[in-house]
Amino acid sequence: MKHPLHITASIGLALGGIFGILGTFVADRSLQSAFWTIDGLGLIVATALLTIKFFRAGEDLLAAGFLIFSIGESVILIGNAGSLEASAPSFAAGTALWSTSLLLTSIPSYFATWV
Repeated sequence: MKHPLHITASIGLALGGIFGILGTFVADRSLQSAFWTIDGLGLIVATALLTIKFFRAGEDLLAAGFLIFSIGESVILIGNAGSLEASAPSFAAGTALWSTSLLLTSIPSYFATWV
């Protein structure tokens, strides 16, 4: 049987991917905001769990990368309440944190090269 942490993290990543794309293609702002909120919450839960997983495994750079991703997604989630124009600063700050998290998760050779 799979570990509940792995299942929950996988579901969170899947929800983040699916609802992030759906939010991009809908025209109604309230529906878009709802989809992007589900997207953000799924990614925050998944990356928080991945932080715990890799920290316990002694993979500190990976854990830090997933923690920073979770913080970045939280900053982006704040912007969902306003208009697209009003959310630009929080999106830019979150994207900067995403970039940092990608760097930290890319440094260790934990994942396969193609990842």
